[in-house]
Amino acid sequence: MSTHSLALISELIKIFCSQFKENLVFDSNMSTEAKESQKSDKDVHTIVADYYGKVLQSKKDLKTNACCTAGAPHPTIRQALKLVPDEIMEKYYGCGNPIPFGMKGLTVVDLGSGSGRDCYIASNLVGEKGKVIGVDMTDEQLQVARAHVEGYCKKTLGYQSINLEFRKGLIENLTDEEGANIKPDSVDIVISNCVVNLSPNKDQVLSSVWSILKTGGEFYFSDVYCDRRLPSHVRTHHVLLGECLGWTNKQFLFLFFITL
Repeated sequence: MSTHSLALISELIKIFCSQFKENLVFDSNMSTEAKESQKSDKDVHTIVADYYGKVLQSKKDLKTNACCTAGAPHPTIRQALKLVPDEIMEKYYGCGNPIPFGMKGLTVVDLGSGSGRDCYIASNLVGEKGKVIGVDMTDEQLQVARAHVEGYCKKTLGYQSINLEFRKGLIENLTDEEGANIKPDSVDIVISNCVVNLSPNKDQVLSSVWSILKTGGEFYFSDVYCDRRLPSHVRTHHVLLGECLGWTNKQFLFLFFITL
């Protein structure tokens, strides 16, 4: 590929990356009130952490049906779900099933793992020689997720050693040594269940995933998308933001980016 072509592709990526941050960029036609209501990255992280850590105590507290799985998963997954502790299941807020098969012995990372439901399933599917790491920024969720790890791995699954752990960190920076501290090129599979939409910097999430995946590694995700720009009152509504609607992935831009 020519130097000119590479430069052009680089510029296109920059343009499309900037579009992912459109919620932080003021539209010239936007009212002063709307501009003042825009959220910074830190604001969004705080709102999301507060919503999942303090507002929601179980899936019964959800105000919309956005954070719901529409259909039943594969029988193998359903069987694995029977072994997951009840408390973990009660605090599950995913919207699908991003868990692939054929993971025996692999290293798996779950973005925004929450109470850990998908991690517990993955722990079963990767086997004792595999490894599963859940990454979340919410203390309350991490506390629940960590509470059952030893009993699940050693008693329920009968493993001699624990293959499951949960780390506090931001999914936009998975290699941060003071956060998730996941080494570059060390992960076989990354999964995510209705979480990328919650990030104010989706391009950074994808870039961070790319950095930790080994050559040939794969990213499986279930998420919420929209086919047009959302109005300001939706993007800044705390409940809609918390329940995966306020910062929904813009479909065309997201799909374009992941194919580059």
